[in-house]
Amino acid sequence: MILLEKEECKITRYYEPEFKEKMVRLHLEEGHTLLNLQRKYKVSKAVISHWVKNFRNECQTIP
Repeated sequence: MILLEKEECKITRYYEPEFKEKMVRLHLEEGHTLLNLQRKYKVSKAVISHWVKNFRNECQTIP
């Protein structure tokens, strides 16, 4: 039996920019919680939180 370390089991997924924008909008504009979005769309709270952080950073850099 071969045991894999936790890091070896990670699956990298690609999400379309439109999907990311939808998640950010649902969270920020419509008030959906990260937990709710995680359960509904099967995307981790950490990933959605990262997208929200990136969105906020991008908004601050736009003149």
